[in-house]
Amino acid sequence: MAELYKRPESPYIQAYITVDGVRSRISTQEKTRKLAKIKADLIEKRRNEEAEAAKITAQAQAGLRFVDACDRFFIVKTNLQPKTVVNYNSNIANIYRVLGDFVLRALTIADIKSYVSTRIQTVGSVAIRRDLGFLSSLYNTAEDWEDEKLPNIVSQYDQSGLPEAVERKKWLRGHEVQRLLDACTAVYQKLFIYLAVDTGMRSGELKCLKWEDIDFKRREIVIGNQEWNRTKNGETKIIYLSDRSCSALLHTQKGSNSQWVFPSPTNTEEDNHITTTKTWWKGVTTRAKLEGVRFHDLRHTFASWLNQTETGEIPSMDLLGHKTSSMVKRYSHTSPEQLKAAIRRLEGYTELDTGPSGFEKTLKRRVRKSKKNKGVSGRSGEIRTPDPLVPNQMRYQAALHSERSVA
Repeated sequence: MAELYKRPESPYIQAYITVDGVRSRISTQEKTRKLAKIKADLIEKRRNEEAEAAKITAQAQAGLRFVDACDRFFIVKTNLQPKTVVNYNSNIANIYRVLGDFVLRALTIADIKSYVSTRIQTVGSVAIRRDLGFLSSLYNTAEDWEDEKLPNIVSQYDQSGLPEAVERKKWLRGHEVQRLLDACTAVYQKLFIYLAVDTGMRSGELKCLKWEDIDFKRREIVIGNQEWNRTKNGETKIIYLSDRSCSALLHTQKGSNSQWVFPSPTNTEEDNHITTTKTWWKGVTTRAKLEGVRFHDLRHTFASWLNQTETGEIPSMDLLGHKTSSMVKRYSHTSPEQLKAAIRRLEGYTELDTGPSGFEKTLKRRVRKSKKNKGVSGRSGEIRTPDPLVPNQMRYQAALHSERSVA
């Protein structure tokens, strides 16, 4: 429905109308609110009907559709990392579930708003921004795939209305990790948690870990150099094992007949690795009374423990597999004990006399002598009684007595 308003410099009543999800202003060319309202509603209705007709016409034409564009997108983008491909496929499924196989050229701002309003009921703003980010990338890639250039309608959508993501700052203390371990119902669950806390490996990296990736002599795990263990950034990463993690892996290897460190718990003839942690992780956190803790928080725990043991920024970057120091700062968190220890170390850098004798060495306050009141009356020659709290005045009085005695 149109919204009326009056501009002081105009004799006519103005109106806000919404056409295809876009709000705009018009002049009704009417001076009474009743006629202005009727005219504005008619204009809004007519323009929406025209926009809908144009949309139907565009769909009727042989325009590029969403599914076909996505297939062609992956053919063109040959340098995508496997993890990126997985994320993009997830974005495609989310968009298709709400918008269907729409014509790219027929997509409107109203359609995007409808998509956002539908998705915001079940997911956060971060997931929606990722979906829109892929859709925008798809439009940019497909802009020259038709005779007429395809405009990026997603870039015209204002995302400022979406709530800002709240940065998660969750890491676990040692006793909380122990509660998780005590709540495990299988050995592989404990090993999964051990490695996550001691190495900072991601869940996907742990799931695809093979015994041949582990060098027990050098106490190293090498990932990113094979097709099955690609890292998130596509680079090879060396992971160093602690004594307890190495012992746990050796103990597990003795009873394993699979090529995978974490084989699938389901009994199948094919040797597959574990594919999900959601079911058993939810049970472990519930029994440990740590509901709301995500598995990725163990990676934050590893980074925070590195920070709290005063590991330098560059070593932390290498151990976490991050490319920038900003990611290290995002993952690592300080503890109250660490801050208190920092204050104690700061105190040790300087030696200050803070005992009782040190406080007694405080200098007395100096008082500036007044030119009008020098301690002796200029006319009568009477000596004024000095203030016992002002040592300069006492010394001046004593010097004046000695000069008169000599004279």
